[in-house]
Amino acid sequence: MKISQAGALGLTVLLAACGKPDASGIYVFSNDREVTLIQLVQADDGKLTGRLQVAHTEPDGTITTKDGVVDGSVSGHDLMLRPASVWFGGLQASGTFSGSKLNLTGNGFSLEAKRSTLDGYKEEVAKLQTAAGEKREQVAIANEAAAQRQSEARAAKADLDTSMQINNIADRLRLATTKLNEALSRSPNFGQQAMANTARIAQLVKRANGQSDLARNQLAVAANQIEVETNQIEVSRSQYAIGLNGIVDAAKDAGASLSKLCGKNPSAEFNGVCGEAMTAAKGFKDAYLRGTKTFTPYKQQVQTEMDRQSELSNRIDG
Repeated sequence: MKISQAGALGLTVLLAACGKPDASGIYVFSNDREVTLIQLVQADDGKLTGRLQVAHTEPDGTITTKDGVVDGSVSGHDLMLRPASVWFGGLQASGTFSGSKLNLTGNGFSLEAKRSTLDGYKEEVAKLQTAAGEKREQVAIANEAAAQRQSEARAAKADLDTSMQINNIADRLRLATTKLNEALSRSPNFGQQAMANTARIAQLVKRANGQSDLARNQLAVAANQIEVETNQIEVSRSQYAIGLNGIVDAAKDAGASLSKLCGKNPSAEFNGVCGEAMTAAKGFKDAYLRGTKTFTPYKQQVQTEMDRQSELSNRIDG
């Protein structure tokens, strides 16, 4: 007649009850992180065979399971186990057993397992799975919260970067306004300079009346030299205009960037910095308009005087 493994274990337990210590049976160890099944069969000569199965919860809430085969020996209520495969780092363990529990100690671990059944093991694993599910949910919630915090941090950094960009633009516009005002205040009155030269040529025309041809030629040469000076005034005016235009172009670039960042209806969080930047932009615009009223006419004024000077010089030649 064949006897099942469970039957053999039951028979062994009965023999143990008759007075012979027997480690055979199923032992279960559990805590909030793992459940360990230790199933042992003791032979008459004291040799042990069996298996181990460990269900372990990972930090993220997943459950991993490892199986191993063991052998060992028993002497009274003392026993020693050697894993035939990797178990607890592949190290042997020693301990004691009684009718209700199994104590094992190895390198870096110690456990007390209670006699149980396969159903008892499954029940403990089910509890572990329930706890693991809650852990996974907690991890998911924590990850979602962390992701939300990261998203908010990125948004806050983006807002800070945008505010800094707007403040930088405002500074550029204020600097451009200062440079433009200073450049305009230093600007020569090119129109008056050209008019003064016209007056000088007009004096030469008066002196030419009644003069000899030689004297008139000398006065014509002098008038021509004055016209050359006026041409140089126009060159200087043009160069000065290039410098002013450089300031204006830089401010235009800043203004274009400001329009992109603030627009007509900036976000509420940027109302303050956008308002300051817009005020800076208006300040530059006012300076620019004042500058165009004073500096822009110089070009036409100089050209008008150059035309008059040419006409007057011709009159000297007769």
